[in-house]
This record gives sequence, structure tokens and C-alpha cells, in this order.
Amino acid sequence: MSENNVHAGHRERLRTRYKRCGFDDFQEHEVLELLLFYSIPRANTNPLAHNLLNHFGSLYAVMNASYEALCEVEGVGPASAALIRTVADSARAAKLKELANEPLLSPEKLYIYAAEWFLGKPHGTVAVLLLDAKRKIITVRTIAEEHLRLPASFPEEILRLCQQMDASNVVLMHNHVDGVMEPSYEDIYLTREIYRILKDNGITLLEHMIVHELDAIPCLNISMNEEVSGFPTKYKKQ
Repeated sequence: MSENNVHAGHRERLRTRYKRCGFDDFQEHEVLELLLFYSIPRANTNPLAHNLLNHFGSLYAVMNASYEALCEVEGVGPASAALIRTVADSARAAKLKELANEPLLSPEKLYIYAAEWFLGKPHGTVAVLLLDAKRKIITVRTIAEEHLRLPASFPEEILRLCQQMDASNVVLMHNHVDGVMEPSYEDIYLTREIYRILKDNGITLLEHMIVHELDAIPCLNISMNEEVSGFPTKYKKQ
């Protein structure tokens, strides 16, 4: 039997298993094997699936790796990297669109939305989720990336954005790429400043979400009840 026939038989068996029961009884490398069939039409995709898992550590990490990071793995070409990113981004976009169809009335919905929005973002990112009076999403805006060293004008910039978009409610969101799920001194200070400035202008800061991978924690209550004095050095106006 030729090598092509062997691969063809394996592909057909894998597709049949998927049609029968989805990914329930698939190992992580088999999920990637099946996906890579669509960017690598003939060659054996098993070695590349294992390369990806060995490099990133898990299927979750593979599906949330950047295009550039995927292309660094031996055997991954532009077509395979684009396929993985397209599948992952499409699923994420569908989830966010579904969540945005209804008002975000519960804390649970806010947590889910924040965690979904940050999936695949490898760098520190700060964003604001702007909502109307009924808590329907108006838009999400990224306001800083790769840093949390933000200027003293940060709260005023959020206020201007809210006024431009006619937002009544705001959720501040940022991720901790180091996995430390606790608000920093600066997180607490800025949360209080933003809450105060928005409130003075008739806008409600509903929450400040800290995100890491699939976890999201609220820090508004922590920030409002924490003793914080002085003005953090990094936020002093120059």
C-alpha cells in the first residue's frame, strides 16, 4: 500500500470519528491533525500536530497563539498559521456577538465577556467596554497595549471616550499576563480615580475586570474599600 493510501485511510477514519461523536474521544494532537488536513491536503499532519503541542504545551495554547508565534514552529507555514488563527478568531467573534445580543445585566455575563475578549492577546492590554443605559454594548475600545504604564490623563481620556460614544455605563478591563490575579496598587488607584471622575459626570463604572486566560475577577469593590494614599509616581504629571 502506498504512503498516500495510508494517509488517505487515516484521514477518512479521523473524519468519520469526528462526524460520529465530535471531539469527545479525540486526543489533543488528533484535533490538530484533523484541522491541519485543510491546510495540508496530502502529507501526514501527525508530526506537525505534535510539534505544535510540544512547542506551546496544550491545544488551548496552540489555538490562542499569535500568527507570528505559530509560524516559528517547524513545519508551520502561512496557510496552517492562518487556518488556526481564523478558526480560533471566528469562534471567539461568534461568542462575543452572541453575548452582545442581550444586555450584560449580570456579573457572570461581564466575566464571560471579558475573558472571551482577551483570548489570544499575549501582551498587557487595557480596554473599555462601553454600554448604554440598558447595558447593551455600544463598543469595545483598546486604549493601551504592552505596558500598564499609563499617563495621569488616563481617567480623563476614558471620560472623553464615554462622552463621544454617549455611554451611560463602563466596564474597565485589563489582563495580567503574568497570571497574578490580584489588583496592583496602580490598579486600585486608577479604579478609584476613574470611578470618581465618571460619577461626577453622570456615568457609572460598573466594574474593573482583571483577566488571565479564562479567568476574570472584579476589583471595583476591592479598590473602593482599599486604603490608598498618595499619587503613584508613575502617574505624576510631567
